[in-house]
Amino acid sequence: MPSLSRFNEELALIALELANLDIPKFHGQNDEFMGWFSKVEQVFAYHNLGDQEKFKVVISSLRGCAL
Repeated sequence: MPSLSRFNEELALIALELANLDIPKFHGQNDEFMGWFSKVEQVFAYHNLGDQEKFKVVISSLRGCAL
């Protein structure tokens, strides 16, 4: 099982790779979910991303209790 520090390193690398996608961070608040989800869908519709890349984008945008 990877350590937390390794996980954080991997998230940092993913963030660098996907920085140009302009995905907002999601902190787990119910009232912000629909806006965040809508923005993510717009980015996915514009960019031709595979499922693995979409997963990386979503994981790298989660913060706080959402992570």
